[in-house]
Amino acid sequence: MSTLKVSIFSLDGPAYEGEARNLNVPASDGSVGILPGHAPMIAILKTGITRILDDKGEHFFITGNGYVETVGHEAILMVRHGVPVTGRDAAEAFMKEDDPLKVAAKAHRQRQLEAV
Repeated sequence: MSTLKVSIFSLDGPAYEGEARNLNVPASDGSVGILPGHAPMIAILKTGITRILDDKGEHFFITGNGYVETVGHEAILMVRHGVPVTGRDAAEAFMKEDDPLKVAAKAHRQRQLEAV
């Protein structure tokens, strides 16, 4: 099966780099699904849930405003913030907050401290 090279870059540095079978991003006019070989595209992104499906399962990020560019088998996201979250339910819960990026970042930092 063909894969898509996905890179998420934020102001804080790289948030994700890897191969994926599917990518869903929160475009300004609705969710966009991207598969390997997607037509070249540049889309404006709004704060929302970015979902990556790879051979290990689903990965979720709360991503800030920015853009996505696709060319062939590569998708590059340049976003204000890219915070990993643990699962769809957590991502949807963060999006209900007044400032989802701030709340998700705080939870991510707490998980990192607990892992040490």
